[in-house]
Amino acid sequence: MQHRDARELFGTDEEFANFRGLVLHNERSSIFFRSASSVRNYYGRADTVQTLMRQYGIQTIIDLANIECGINTTEFGVRAVSRIRRTLNRPAPYIVQCDAGKKRTGFVCMILEALSGTSRELIIDDFLESYRNNNGLTILGGTSEYKRCVQKYALPRLEVLTRYMDSQNLAIAAHNYLATHGMTDYDIDKLHHLLAPI
Repeated sequence: MQHRDARELFGTDEEFANFRGLVLHNERSSIFFRSASSVRNYYGRADTVQTLMRQYGIQTIIDLANIECGINTTEFGVRAVSRIRRTLNRPAPYIVQCDAGKKRTGFVCMILEALSGTSRELIIDDFLESYRNNNGLTILGGTSEYKRCVQKYALPRLEVLTRYMDSQNLAIAAHNYLATHGMTDYDIDKLHHLLAPI
């Protein structure tokens, strides 16, 4: 899919920057956000992201941009979970970023959304919203392009997460993933509390 990088193709700065609240407890969060990078300007969005971060009062960045290994590796898990863990004692609001805010960011946001109890369907929809923002994907379940993105990008990431559960409970899978890659139960409880609605 072609990446759209011209600001005039987007209706809002939020769409251009792939900037939005995570879907936590099936609702948009005003504490946890996701976006393209505010530091690395590979896609020409850093200035817009910085402006939005100031506008939304973002205090803490979970930056995944320099984790180059695949999300299905132990190295990715350990490094990403370490960055989430460091967030626990830092001020809100928080934002998760990589370069475009799609793949690495998308996977980490899946973990956070799953831990909060968000439904599988909404996790997939939120993941694919980045492809609408960055690539012009039409978010309609019936299109072949949408189905291809579900199969090629969303489901493989969910499958990495579901390796860590023996039931259909994604919250358990997220808990087990975090624990396997370096978080204590105390850390996970603290993160779960941060993800709770205010």
